[in-house]
Amino acid sequence: MLVPTASTAKAFIEIEGADQFLFARKNAPGKKKHGRLEMLGGRIEQDEEPWQTLRRELREEETSEALASLVEDEQPFDEVIVEGVSHYIFSLSLPPTIVDKLSYNSHASLGFVRVSREDVFNREHLGGFTKKTRKLWRAWDCWRDLAD
Repeated sequence: MLVPTASTAKAFIEIEGADQFLFARKNAPGKKKHGRLEMLGGRIEQDEEPWQTLRRELREEETSEALASLVEDEQPFDEVIVEGVSHYIFSLSLPPTIVDKLSYNSHASLGFVRVSREDVFNREHLGGFTKKTRKLWRAWDCWRDLAD
């Protein structure tokens, strides 16, 4: 399933049994998105499958490769189209014992943040997320199923 290169592959990462989700804090000094939260993942390169992109991006963003090892050769959980661009969403489940062992790439982010289920699914709290993540979140219908 090759996709247009403007597309992205993103991870929605639930921390098992913690009622929390994992996001990255954006490292973009001098820009409005600096310090805001975003879903991990990135742009799909030519000749990549979405799962390959997600695995590559997670290796770049999290240096212990614990997150990348969660991505299997599979189809995404959902596809969301925002402003004509496809975003492939993968739902990953992270054991809580691994969370504190994650090692972030300081060039890519300011670290990882646990966000409560309540804050993730309360649209009033979207201000702490990057503009792109807010747009993606507003367009994604499946988040309602995950909220329960």
